[in-house]
Amino acid sequence: MPAPAVSVLIPAYNAQGTIARAVESLKAQTMDSWEALIIADDATDYHAVLAAQGLQDTRLRFIATGGTATGVSHARNTGLAQAAAPIIAMLDADDRFYPDKLLRMLPMAETHGACACALRYMDYRPPPRELGLQGLRQSDAALSPAQYLQTHYAPNAMLVFDKTRVPGQWREDLDVMEDLLFSITAFNHIPAIYHINTPLHEYVFTPGSLSTAPQAPARFIAAKENILRQLDQGSLGIAGDEAKSALRHFVELSLQIEKEYALLQKQGSATSFTELLNARLAQAGRPITGV
Repeated sequence: MPAPAVSVLIPAYNAQGTIARAVESLKAQTMDSWEALIIADDATDYHAVLAAQGLQDTRLRFIATGGTATGVSHARNTGLAQAAAPIIAMLDADDRFYPDKLLRMLPMAETHGACACALRYMDYRPPPRELGLQGLRQSDAALSPAQYLQTHYAPNAMLVFDKTRVPGQWREDLDVMEDLLFSITAFNHIPAIYHINTPLHEYVFTPGSLSTAPQAPARFIAAKENILRQLDQGSLGIAGDEAKSALRHFVELSLQIEKEYALLQKQGSATSFTELLNARLAQAGRPITGV
């Protein structure tokens, strides 16, 4: 068979109840030249899980991390090492792509080295509701580090990139914020990340996930404080001054809101960090940029 144009990395940990939605969104893509590496991080036979739901496709490849709960970064790095295509996309096992995502993002990733898009944030608990659109700008554009963080302050898992031009890996010493740091270190290799101002990716609020569990605020506060320490020490591997300045400004503001979210969560009056972040940014009326 010819080599695929895009390799999609799908880490799977306790994903038996959601992975069909992710795979169905791949099978609905308007371009056919893709492979999906489903990377089991829980010793589950996801081939059997999907086959039981009538989802079989020769473009699905099933591999494993060799451990249990080794983390999303290790799972993605495991998949990256076995990806057949130069262009890499990420799909969490509880999220989904919209049909034109790969068709629209592939050419921009080939041209610019990396491409991001707006996303729709959904909560499917009854009654289903949209938590907001993230990453909307006035137009499609190639974004500098500061412009990128001004736009993509929400999850960064929508990135599609050329692994020959962005030769990074995900930080395995972090269990959160790894997507953001991967995106920022991409600017070590390319001058801009191209942005498509259309929601092509659906990010799903999943109760009990790393970002929504009761202990999530404490985990994110610790991660953001750690990032600031490493920025001070110069140990994050970020080369450019603009990227460093923009990241510092973003993390400091995000940390402040994270602490407010932790308090609201204890009081039972918070829904999601992203919703609170959007509200505070709207009140501030200013972009997230340090330059």
